[in-house]
Amino acid sequence: MRLVVIAMSDRFVAAITKDRSRVVMTRGTWRHTIPAEQAKDWLVMYRKLWGRKATKPGEPGPYARFYESTVARMEKVVAEIEGGRHAP
Repeated sequence: MRLVVIAMSDRFVAAITKDRSRVVMTRGTWRHTIPAEQAKDWLVMYRKLWGRKATKPGEPGPYARFYESTVARMEKVVAEIEGGRHAP
């Protein structure tokens, strides 16, 4: 399997496979591969975790700092999949 890394942070990496059928996410020793069509669902989940226990909807919760870079990277991955182009 050959990967094209399109989004990376110091801890979280999200890469779309060359055939664009899967997304490989890694953080430290954790690694998970999902079908590309599920990337948007994972983004929704990470956004919910970002806002978990927030005082108002749409605002960051107390755990947001742990998910900000992940949300940003997954947004790029979803844009890449939906737009058919490599995100910057």
